[in-house]
Amino acid sequence: MSVKIAPSILSADFSKLGAEVRAVDEAGADWIHLDVMDGHYVPNITFGPPVIARCAGIRASCSTAIS
Repeated sequence: MSVKIAPSILSADFSKLGAEVRAVDEAGADWIHLDVMDGHYVPNITFGPPVIARCAGIRASCSTAIS
């Protein structure tokens, strides 16, 4: 079994999200992690379909806290 590195974009600067995703990819991250929260199941809201759609084609893992 090997360890995979999947930094979460939740900690990224959303004003330059594309550049931040490229930077962690170039740094050797195996995947990009998406934390999806809807504000109902948990009180936080992160991002929704538009941001997720822009991540099409990248290696990603995802956790969801949605109702």
